[in-house]
Amino acid sequence: MSLKKSAGSRWRWVEGIVSTCEDHIKIRYGEESEPVALLAPGTGKSFTVQFLLSQNPLKTNLQTILREVRRELDFYLVELQKPDPWPYAIYHCGTTSNVYSQVHWGYYPKGFQDPPIPQG
Repeated sequence: MSLKKSAGSRWRWVEGIVSTCEDHIKIRYGEESEPVALLAPGTGKSFTVQFLLSQNPLKTNLQTILREVRRELDFYLVELQKPDPWPYAIYHCGTTSNVYSQVHWGYYPKGFQDPPIPQG
């Protein structure tokens, strides 16, 4: 389902499955260690976004999280109107605004392996 409608010449993002074996960005919210979404380049002028939030009613801020993540996706991928937003998205991962935002982007290049979780 496309959440951001755009003309054929504009960048857009669509929901889909993101391969973590390829270049991707993990999007986290607040102090959460688990990502709430994955982002990767799509085909043509599109990006694929995979939301990882469950519809668990106990997560009371689910709608707030989705709204803020969608707002940032719209801003950085579409509204800034970069010729190629992917390099800018990677750049954004290391900016001060990313650190101070509630929505945190982290870039994972192809082949990156998360360190193993220590067994206690």
